[in-house]
Formats: sequence, C-alpha cells, structure tokens
Amino acid sequence: TGDFTYRVRARDAENQASLWSWSESITIADITGVGDTPQLASRLGANYPNPFNPVTKIPYTVGEVMGAAGPFQVDLRIYDVAGQAVATLVDRQLAPGAYEATWNGKNASGAPLPSGVYFARLVIAGEQNFTRKLVLLK
Repeated sequence: TGDFTYRVRARDAENQASLWSWSESITIADITGVGDTPQLASRLGANYPNPFNPVTKIPYTVGEVMGAAGPFQVDLRIYDVAGQAVATLVDRQLAPGAYEATWNGKNASGAPLPSGVYFARLVIAGEQNFTRKLVLLK
C-alpha cells in the first residue's frame, strides 16, 4: 500500500518510442488477491519458414484440457489438400508446455513430397483441434 507515481511510453513494431506521458499519482490502500492461476492455453503456432524447402519447424503448445493437468495424448499430422494424412510428426502423451516439431517435406515412407499446400493438424486429448497451412516450395 502507499502512494505511487507512474508515466507511460509506447513502442511500435519498428521500435520507435513515443514521448513520455504526464505523471499520474495514485494511492493504493488495500491489496486484494488476483484469483486463480491462469491456465496454459493450447495453440498451434505458424511454421517457419513458410514457404519452406526442404525443412520447416512447427511450434505448438499443449495446454490444460478442462482443468486437468495432463499429460495428454497429442497428435500432430501433415495432410495434403485432398485431406490425406501424409506424415505423422507427433503421436504420444505430452505434459502441458511448449514444443516444436520439424517436418522435412517427406511422407511417412520417407519419399519427398511435391511442391504444394499442406496442412498441419494438432489434436490434443481428442478435444482440441488446431490447423495451419504450410507451403512446400521447391
């Protein structure tokens, strides 16, 4: 508790800074609880590079599912535009956390795939589904 003074300043995507704001003063008389710890959210990040040749990395996060802490069954597969699974990158139990898979542009048999659009599909615990478009360009 006490008296606090603050100023703010913004930065844009090119790291250009604005001028400082005027000073503001506030008095905090009581501190209350901040509630429950936030849950880790599942997500499928954008692959990089994209387009790629011959390798791309696919970041993903396994979060909590319905409040459970895991581990959870995680499935990350690559599909062609016809909807056929061409490669399995992850098929195992994982604890919540951040991960990264690598795809080499080959099918499950190890044969190189042609240039084109592919889709990465992440399924967590059979309940959370995420999809991203990948472009293989040779």
